[in-house]
Amino acid sequence: TLHPFFRVAADANPAVKVLCAQFEERTQNEKDALYYHFTWCQKDGDDDDDGESFDPSFDTSYFILFCREAYTSADAVKIHLANVGDLLDEILSLTTLERLEVHGTSSELAELHEALDPLGADFYYANGVAN
Repeated sequence: TLHPFFRVAADANPAVKVLCAQFEERTQNEKDALYYHFTWCQKDGDDDDDGESFDPSFDTSYFILFCREAYTSADAVKIHLANVGDLLDEILSLTTLERLEVHGTSSELAELHEALDPLGADFYYANGVAN
């Protein structure tokens, strides 16, 4: 499974929502995509949890966009990346990729390092075993 988390500035939200619909439309045609859907979390920019923003005159609100996606194999992930590559480039130009988690068996994850290492992916191995 892939778990990307994007930070979306409030002013970029409308354009990113359009891209999300385009991602979902393209992914519907991938027979080995088990599920694929975006969810949103609105943040107020006050990350220190003290209840006060560091500068209340500055609008620090933003969104975290999360995509739940699962595939039958590493090959299916590669097919997906090729299918949405232009959309991925576009969303990365509008957002900040906060985190990309990749979960699977060591053999499946080994096949994905080349494609996902450039995005700073963190690989989570089933049963905690990397080899």
